[in-house]
Amino acid sequence: MALPSLMVQSLVDATIQSVAEHGVACLLIIEYCYFLLLNEQSPTKEDVVPLAIKEYKSSGVAAKIHHAVEAAVQQHDHNMDELSRNLLQLVLENQMSQRLFA
Repeated sequence: MALPSLMVQSLVDATIQSVAEHGVACLLIIEYCYFLLLNEQSPTKEDVVPLAIKEYKSSGVAAKIHHAVEAAVQQHDHNMDELSRNLLQLVLENQMSQRLFA
């Protein structure tokens, strides 16, 4: 029994959204870790990743990224170049390291 094309498309979009959201989150967390480690008062190397993840989740960035990625996936109309540009823009606009220098 074949799945209706609308259902298949919905599953594809959900997968794209999940991968994109995790990718953006990883980039933001890694970027934050890098700048935490440059800071003279940074936590130990073992503590930096859990601290960055905690900041990502508690700062509201995670929720903002979730909604922004969801909107980007719905609007990209399967144009991966456009989606990639939108996701990169999300990363640039939500760099958590900006909080360290404010």
